[in-house]
Amino acid sequence: MSHVETLLEINYLTLQRSALAPCARFLRSAPDENCRCRCLPETAFDLNLQTNEEMKGQNIPAVINCLFHIGATLWGFTGQEEVTGLFSKDCILPCRFPPGHDEVIHWKKENKYVHSYYQHKDQLQGQDPHYRLRTQLFHENIGSGNASLKLSNLSMADEGSYTCYVGTVQDLTELVVLLHVKAPSSYALEYQKTNTERRLKCYAFLTYLAPTISWVQGNISIQETDREESRNGVLYSLRSDKDIVNMTDTYYCHIHLDHEVWAAEWKMQEHVPEVEGESTVIPCEHGNDTASTDGFSVVWTLHRDAATSVLASFNGTSHSQHPRVQVNKSDFSLRLDHLTAGDSGEYLCNISTPLYTKLAVTTLHVDKKEERNRMNTLTYRDKVALCTQILLMLVMKRTKSSSTFPFDLQ
Repeated sequence: MSHVETLLEINYLTLQRSALAPCARFLRSAPDENCRCRCLPETAFDLNLQTNEEMKGQNIPAVINCLFHIGATLWGFTGQEEVTGLFSKDCILPCRFPPGHDEVIHWKKENKYVHSYYQHKDQLQGQDPHYRLRTQLFHENIGSGNASLKLSNLSMADEGSYTCYVGTVQDLTELVVLLHVKAPSSYALEYQKTNTERRLKCYAFLTYLAPTISWVQGNISIQETDREESRNGVLYSLRSDKDIVNMTDTYYCHIHLDHEVWAAEWKMQEHVPEVEGESTVIPCEHGNDTASTDGFSVVWTLHRDAATSVLASFNGTSHSQHPRVQVNKSDFSLRLDHLTAGDSGEYLCNISTPLYTKLAVTTLHVDKKEERNRMNTLTYRDKVALCTQILLMLVMKRTKSSSTFPFDLQ
């Protein structure tokens, strides 16, 4: 008895004892030209068994394909996995099975045939056009029990539930793979300072479906100043601008999507005066739970004369672009040593996680030593002059009171 006949006989005996007994009678009869496995559940294959010259010799493997779902369900070789792939990238749908002989592999999504393999080669005659030239099995690994499918150039339409059916002489396997396709979306809040204005720019890059951007100043909803949007196929990119009109207020930007909300805030911290040659520490406010978030990063930049330069960053380890600059690993504050007047400017701490960004701006003013000493000297002289003036006024008042006192008695 051949391996095909053995497999058919096993299924015949199994089906006879189950609620699917009508299928056993189907196996005992020769399928006609338009025979379908109508007795199988909806989730099983609905294969046309053609006996014309073009498909001669393939009717028996097709019968086996019809039995995959039944055999896997009755014998328990089922499983489910979830996979997330990026839009326009490649993705692997996993499918492992007990190694055996004469493998028959079918990948299907709902009523679409994605990829088929039997008689030791790919069989793509019935492949859905949506998947043409985008599917690939790892032929060299099939013998070791790997029926995983590589799906190239993912589109949003590829998202959904895929079923991998594998049959060998020894076993039947069914695995469901739930594929999520994620757009390569990213978000950012940018702070720009010129001689005449301060502006915030809120970005959403490459989102699937158009996002909605909203602004809040303090606790009041406000309108954007300007916006710009573009489109790349089914992906959207959007920029929303807002002028900063009150630096004591905190500004918030929210980007709303169907499945998530991204939030960002901007605030101005206290002014820091310093003197040349000294050191200073500029704080970076953040929530206690923020630093433990995956994808957490800190970037320090200096804004001066309409130009921006990166000073240091932290994303698990500290990186400094200048020898006088260092980021504290515990509170992410910025330490500047050997200050010079050229260090004056606005220092921006950018704390980011995948769904949150906070920009905190601190103005640093560094005086030259001689200027600070001159200011201190002038301050001392002013104090002496003020005290002298007060004493003179008191003396003059007392003298005047003494000269008028006798007349008051009379």
